[in-house]
Amino acid sequence: MLCRRCTLLAQGLAPTEDDHPFGKRNSPKTRAMDANDHALVTALQGYWPTATQRNKHGSRKVKLAAGLRRLNDLRALEREQSDQVTLEIENMIRSLEEPDTDRDAPMDDGK
Repeated sequence: MLCRRCTLLAQGLAPTEDDHPFGKRNSPKTRAMDANDHALVTALQGYWPTATQRNKHGSRKVKLAAGLRRLNDLRALEREQSDQVTLEIENMIRSLEEPDTDRDAPMDDGK
């Protein structure tokens, strides 16, 4: 199974997708976003209130609410990625701290 980014690359396409930060029905404006991240924030958009997703009457307030919801979703994505990096660093640290069967040469402390 390939992630969204790798699927696009395998098809000879760019690894990004057009993101509608305010939701497609709130604004036609788009920006390029990593395909995997775009899939996640699009899924999070499914939790927005239906009225915000659809904005039937083109309300400016609802459009701004959608923009704020997207910012909140991006913050959630950032936290998730930061937590993942923290776990990877912790795993690397623990592997370095394990007893070594092949004794490493002493580190040169510059003295």
